[in-house]
Order: sequence, then C-alpha cells, then structure tokens
Amino acid sequence: MKLLLIPLLCLLLAGCSAPAVHSAEPAETLGTSQEIAASLQQQYGSTVEAVSLPLASVQQMWSTDTGILLQSGQELILLDENFQPAASCTLDFIPQIAVSGQTVSAFDPVTRQLLLLTASLQETRRLTLPPELSGAPFVTSDGSAVFYCTDR
Repeated sequence: MKLLLIPLLCLLLAGCSAPAVHSAEPAETLGTSQEIAASLQQQYGSTVEAVSLPLASVQQMWSTDTGILLQSGQELILLDENFQPAASCTLDFIPQIAVSGQTVSAFDPVTRQLLLLTASLQETRRLTLPPELSGAPFVTSDGSAVFYCTDR
C-alpha cells in the first residue's frame, strides 16, 4: 500500500504545477528619442518632459541650486534652466558625487581623495581622507566641514 502512495503523490504534485507560459509576441522596443518624448507627453502631459542631453550616456543626475548636474563616467556637466551646458569638468577618476547647497563633492573611494567643487564646477579644495574611512563622506552645504564614518 505504501509503495502505491509514492507514485500517486508524485503524479498529484506534477499535475498541480503551473504550466510554463511562452509568448510569441516580440519584446516592446523603446524607439527614437522623439517617439519616447511623444509617448511621455501623451501619458503624463506637462508633468514629465524629455530633453535631449549633451552626453551620450548619463549615469546619474542631480538637481542643484544652479541647474541640473549630469555625470557620465569621469565627466560632469552642469545644465542651466534651459537645459543648456553652463559648466563642465573632467575628473581623473570616476567619482561618487554628492550635492549639498552650493557645494558639489566628488569622492574617489580608491585613493580616498575628496574634491570640493563650486556650483559652477570649479575646484576649491582637494582633501585626502584617512584610511579608516568607511563609506562616502558628507560635506556641509557651504563646504566648510567634512564628516565621515570609520570602521572603529
């Protein structure tokens, strides 16, 4: 009797599993930037706006007091209120960026270098932080103080 229960239980469990779903429909493509902009305009009206950016690949964007900051690898570009380039700089490392008030900080976790930049991306200070640093540092909005955590 016990030998008969095992195959019946297997058949019951196999019959209860959900069948695999296969779709013959092609994946949706995004289309051109104009098509994407038109689609966003149609869906959201003036709430969402698509703009053409001066970089081929934007990894991150931040809102600053003076515009929008874009990062693409080592390159930073500040856009004005009309989405036109207002300032730019190319760093010698790929930074972790933080924006606080009028200060933009660019941190290199490999060398522990911290660059303090003005809102127009001009370097004001370069600091080397101690080896016991853990994570990324925090810079006050006026750039006068740097805070960081340690593992100890």
